[in-house]
Amino acid sequence: MHTVSSWFIDEIQKPFSSPKRTFTIGNSDYSSRVLKWPKIKKTSDKVASTGVRVSLDNTDGGLNLFFVNTYTTATSCSIKMGFTHPNSGDELISLYTGNLFGVSYSKTKCNLKLQDILSDLGNRNISDTNSAVDFTSTIPSDIAWTLCTCYGGLSNITCDTNPHINYSSFANWSKQFSDELITMNAHYSGEKIFDAITRIANMTDSVVWTDGDGKIKFHRFTEMSSNFITVNEGCNKSIDLDVEKTRLSNKVVVGFDYSVDSDYWQKTVIDVDSTSINSFGTHELMLQDETIWYVSSVDALTLAARKIMLLKDPPRVYKVKSDLSLMHAEISDNIRLVDSFFQVNSSQGWCITTAEIDAYTGSTMYTLDEATVTNGFYLDMSLLDGNEYLL
Repeated sequence: MHTVSSWFIDEIQKPFSSPKRTFTIGNSDYSSRVLKWPKIKKTSDKVASTGVRVSLDNTDGGLNLFFVNTYTTATSCSIKMGFTHPNSGDELISLYTGNLFGVSYSKTKCNLKLQDILSDLGNRNISDTNSAVDFTSTIPSDIAWTLCTCYGGLSNITCDTNPHINYSSFANWSKQFSDELITMNAHYSGEKIFDAITRIANMTDSVVWTDGDGKIKFHRFTEMSSNFITVNEGCNKSIDLDVEKTRLSNKVVVGFDYSVDSDYWQKTVIDVDSTSINSFGTHELMLQDETIWYVSSVDALTLAARKIMLLKDPPRVYKVKSDLSLMHAEISDNIRLVDSFFQVNSSQGWCITTAEIDAYTGSTMYTLDEATVTNGFYLDMSLLDGNEYLL
């Protein structure tokens, strides 16, 4: 979650708070020209670049030549919201940071298109079809780091001053793979870096997105931490519940030990949940990717077993609409949800998978997905009940 003071928390809990909003381009403040503040939505359902449109007042013609530098200079833009403390000044949260991508004019309006840093990775290739790039028995986070820095041109600074990657999140993400000794092979021959990162996320049950400061964050849903936000009936306007049977998976197949030369999956692991199959029928999920794959059966089976554990019953998804009282929450934050109507209490843990804030109205909406957070999960091969097997 965003790091804010206790005074800030008090302000967002007030029923009629009046936040301050700022919009800057480079070092210049254009807040007074904003005609309508945008909605900003970030999601972890899939790796996606987030674009934002902002319309500025150009009645005086002062922005008529604004486009001149747009296509020659990567200009950073920032949208922030917060409050002004009577003694210490502004305390603002960065809602969005991205580069100026395009400018258009409509009568007295100057319309700006902004795009985050993930968009840049969609324009860069990993080598080409004549010169393949291979990784052998490498932890997946090291593969992602190499793709982003060596091939994507992002900073390789290994501390929080990295301007492109949220290094704290990356370090925590990497530590999980190192601790579990998870290794993968990868083969790239001209793929886009954005697509490669997406596939790494998919095959490691991870999420990748850009935070409010415009930095790329990495996260792997594992277990509830002790640091969480409680969402009770006093801070939500409404809650919608969606239970999707189409997301149910009670038979999971994971391919590993792929042969690039023969284009053939040499080995496969399968995990099933017989109880779920008897109740809902067979719902199969196949996880295999010719660009990145697991080296060992244990790692492949761990992913299969995790997916079974999370998806053997139709997962619940809650959409919580609120006001500014939750504006400090972010994707991957742990949530304790309380709602008497749906009989949800604070003993149940959830994770934010989608976060949306309307910078104009101050309303927020968060998606909490049951198929993300678990208690500590480690595969003990000695405890397998016979439903898991290798092919």
